[in-house]
Formats: sequence, C-alpha cells, structure tokens
Amino acid sequence: MKKALWYQGPLVGWAVTIFVLSSLPQVSRIPLPYHLDKLAHAVVYGVLAWTAHRAFHHQHWWEAVRRRSIILTLVFATLYGLTDELHQSFVPGRVSSHLDLFADVFGAGVAVILIAWRRRSVELRSASD
Repeated sequence: MKKALWYQGPLVGWAVTIFVLSSLPQVSRIPLPYHLDKLAHAVVYGVLAWTAHRAFHHQHWWEAVRRRSIILTLVFATLYGLTDELHQSFVPGRVSSHLDLFADVFGAGVAVILIAWRRRSVELRSASD
C-alpha cells in the first residue's frame, strides 16, 4: 500500500490541483501575457505527464501498463487536458480554448520525449556495463 501511495499519490494530487485551479473563476488577479499563459499550461501538463508516467511505469500488478507507460502517459495527459478544457467551459469567468489544449498536449509531449530519452540512456548505460 505504501508503494501505491508513493507512486500514484503524486498523480492524483496533481490532477486534483489542476481540477481545483480550473474551478476557480479567476486564477490570478494579474492577467498573464498570452505566451506566458501557454507556457504555464505546458509546464503544468509536463508535470502531469511526469507524475502519470511515474504512476504507470511502477504498476507491478498489470505488466501491460508498465510496458506501454510512455504512450499511456501521453494519452492520459491529452484526455485529461480535453476534460479540463470542457470543465472550464462551465466555470463562470473561465474560457475553454483549443490553444490551451494544444499547449497542454505540447507540454505533455515534451515531458514524454524527455522521459523516453532518459529511459533509453539508462538502458544503454546498463547494457554497456
């Protein structure tokens, strides 16, 4: 049980954080410039992808999830971003945007590329030892 909380807890916590922030009518009183808003989306969803990969990769009870953790991470982050934008369309003062969704998927994609690169370099190092 401790391992499940250690690996899945951060994903659940980050997903709840995103949901709560998306439920607020206005996240900050100071509006962010357009490019910083998209950067914030990318960073938030990059962290979501990292926590999702960590959770999926450490599934010991379902080997198929572990083997496909990279692709499942990107699919999960994309679907979560889609549902988040849908959720925001119902929150007064918030706007749902396909560009925000693009920034979410972009951030998750960059994180997945970095994760895959890191995994590959670790595998290559351990194979050469």
